[in-house]
Amino acid sequence: MNKKILSSLAVITTLGLGAPAAQAQDPGRPFRFFLGVAATGGGDELVTARYSNGDTYTLRAGNLINLQGGLEIFAGPVASVMVSAGYHFDHASARNGSITFSRVPIEAVGSIYLHPRFRLGAGIRYTANPRLSGDRFGSDLDESYKAGLGPVLEAEFFATPWLGIRVRGVSEKFKAKNAGPDIKGDHVGVGVNFYF
Repeated sequence: MNKKILSSLAVITTLGLGAPAAQAQDPGRPFRFFLGVAATGGGDELVTARYSNGDTYTLRAGNLINLQGGLEIFAGPVASVMVSAGYHFDHASARNGSITFSRVPIEAVGSIYLHPRFRLGAGIRYTANPRLSGDRFGSDLDESYKAGLGPVLEAEFFATPWLGIRVRGVSEKFKAKNAGPDIKGDHVGVGVNFYF
C-alpha cells in the first residue's frame, strides 16, 4: 500500500480516537454529589452602608456569594439533571453593626454535554426566605419577601472530571411582604463546582 495512504489512515484513526463522542463525566455511576461556590453580581440596589472613613458599600439583590450543594443525576450518556439547595447573600459589616440580604435557593437544572469537558444547562430556581436584615446601625432594616421563581441558564467547563468552572445567569423577582418595594435579583455568576 502507498505510504501516503497509510499515513492518511493513521492520521484519520488517531483523530477518531482522540475525539470521542460527548458523554457525561462518569457514565458508570447513576449519580454524584457536588459542592459549589460562585461570585455573583447584579440586582437592584437595596441599601448603602456608609463607613466612618467615608467609604461606602451598596448591597444589591443579586450580589456577592452563592453557595450550593446537591446531586447530579445522569439521565443518559450525554444528559444529566442537577438538584441543589444553597445560600445566597450580600453582606456589609463594621464595628457598629451589619446589614445582610440573603435567601435559600433551590434549583433543578438539566444539562446536555456537547463535549466530555463542556456542557450547557437550563432550569428553574425557587428562592425561599428572601430577607433584608441588620443589627445595631442596621437594626431598622427588616423586610421579608415572598419566595420567587425564575429561570437559570449556565455553561460549565470541566478542568478535571471532579472540578467544573461555571458561568451562569439567573432571573428572579421578589415581592415585599410588607410595604416595601418589589425588587429584582437578576444576576450573573462565575464559580466552581467540586464533584465527588
